[in-house]
Amino acid sequence: MATYTQRVRDSILPLPVADTLPKAFEEWRFTGQTHDHEEPHEMCQLCGQEGLRYHFEIQNDFTYHTLDVGSHCIMQFDVAVYEDGRRLSPKDARARLHKLVQKMRLESCIKSLQRLAHAESSQILAGALLTIRQTRSLHQSRLLSSFGGYAAMVSITIRRSST
Repeated sequence: MATYTQRVRDSILPLPVADTLPKAFEEWRFTGQTHDHEEPHEMCQLCGQEGLRYHFEIQNDFTYHTLDVGSHCIMQFDVAVYEDGRRLSPKDARARLHKLVQKMRLESCIKSLQRLAHAESSQILAGALLTIRQTRSLHQSRLLSSFGGYAAMVSITIRRSST
């Protein structure tokens, strides 16, 4: 069974121009593309970690090869994260990745609630969904008051969409 370091080396070294791991990671950057697989069944193409729900695409600047990885590998190996053309510090990169996960969770929750609203043909749910879309927020106390008698179903939907 390969060690963590060996799995990473095997995944990354055939793809870049560089011949050492530290140099190789300097060639990679986060593209800004994310994927929410809705269930935590995916694997990091860099380290092999299983059980990922969210993937972040990284690309080699020279070979243009891409890998779908977990946010942990981006931070662990100091893969460049840019915003407005500026490379972010590790602290800002972590915040940016966290913000992207929050956005994916919100989108997933909205999709789930749309299905629920459609299945129930409810004006209450439709109105509450409109509020969520406008505020881009899942503040629980506001949601529970907006959803009235559907509060229990909505709480379950939100919890399932957030994991």
